[in-house]
Amino acid sequence: MTLVNQQQVEIVGVLNVNVFCKDTNIILFKNDTSSIIIKEYKSIGRSIGSFNTEKSGDTINIIEGKHPLFFGAVRYTTEIYLPKIFTGNITLKIGTGNVQLNDNFALDSLTIECSDGHISLSEVTAQKIKLQTSGGKVQCGIINGDTEIHTKDGGIFIDQLNGNILADAKSGKIQCTVAKPKEKIILSAGDGSITLNIPKDLYFRFSAKTSSRIKAPFRDSLSRPITSNNTYQGIIGEKNESENEPTDIKITAKDYRITVDWID
Repeated sequence: MTLVNQQQVEIVGVLNVNVFCKDTNIILFKNDTSSIIIKEYKSIGRSIGSFNTEKSGDTINIIEGKHPLFFGAVRYTTEIYLPKIFTGNITLKIGTGNVQLNDNFALDSLTIECSDGHISLSEVTAQKIKLQTSGGKVQCGIINGDTEIHTKDGGIFIDQLNGNILADAKSGKIQCTVAKPKEKIILSAGDGSITLNIPKDLYFRFSAKTSSRIKAPFRDSLSRPITSNNTYQGIIGEKNESENEPTDIKITAKDYRITVDWID
């Protein structure tokens, strides 16, 4: 890959960073400066890059322009280096391309939308996190914050989550460990199995629906309503003095297995 474009913009006073592009991989890193740095790479050719950077008030918009015409497969990768001092809102809207966050980021909010590509996060802390891709999987390391994830053709994999989670995979499996649950865990897979790991001392209201099997250490404590033979439900655990309501856990997997286990 050849570096074809590099830009640098002062980020003092900026609360929002928005990236809009059609055909590039995006990789986010942290840097020790007070500026956002954008580096654009291309697999062939030496023409200039196509990204335009606009700063307006408290917002920076990074917008993809027109790429020159090449015959053959041209691949683009854009590296964005965010200052460690930036803790605002990031929005990435990508056409075809993967998105990677390789460092640990602490933000107000994070939104990533891909038409066709994988999303990979190392560690993110934010009040609100939304990840969405139509053609690819979502792979997360450590997530701290209320999280919403949607995929149409790919699985969802979360090593550790602390907060609320709503995850929906139209075609693909879900594997999720929620170390510190809050009010809600809602998981749905249209064409794939679901595996959920939760703390053993959690007090929760459980509801699951599948025409396949459910495997859980509390399986004998669940009931099946007469009107819905594929539904399993029950309240599990003991209420602590500090808890007001049980955590709601709702899982739907249609024709695939649902597995719930305790965290080691």
